[in-house]
Amino acid sequence: MENGKNKRWLVYLVIFFVILAAIILVCRLSPSESGIDSNLLINSVAALFFTGMIALIDNAIRHWKNKK
Repeated sequence: MENGKNKRWLVYLVIFFVILAAIILVCRLSPSESGIDSNLLINSVAALFFTGMIALIDNAIRHWKNKK
C-alpha cells in the first residue's frame, strides 16, 4: 500500500508542474500586457490550488470506490 501512495504523490507532483507550465504558457501567450509580468509565486499558488483540488477529487473517488 505504501508503494501506491508514493506513486500517487509522484503523479501529483507531475500534475503540479504540468499545470504550472500551462499557466505560465497561457500568461506568456496572452495578448494583454498584464499577462507578461506574471508573478511566479501567484502562478505557483494557483497551480498548487488546482493540484490540491485534483488530489481531493482523486481521494474522494478512491474512498467511494472502496466503500462499494
